[in-house]
Amino acid sequence: MPWQKTREDRRRDSQRYGAAWRRARDAHLRKVNWRCEIRLEGVCTGGATEVDHIEQAENDPGHKRLRAACGPCHKRITAQQGGGYRNKPPRDPPPRPGTAW
Repeated sequence: MPWQKTREDRRRDSQRYGAAWRRARDAHLRKVNWRCEIRLEGVCTGGATEVDHIEQAENDPGHKRLRAACGPCHKRITAQQGGGYRNKPPRDPPPRPGTAW
């Protein structure tokens, strides 16, 4: 299925998001005291639970350019950057009208 990751995608993700990523993520969240740095008006919850790469992860292999984000802010930013659709299954088609007997 097109939305499932291939073996190559999973291998690349495991290299990119391994132990070094987890250490950088935890260190950054502690550094900003678990507060969202994106702060989008109307969606931000204030408390950060995720970390976003300011640049694409491919361009930041050392995980140096990071910002803490709450879930809603991270989701909105990722969708704006074009990555919000990648791992979602296609939508179901709209229901057809019933047959009149």
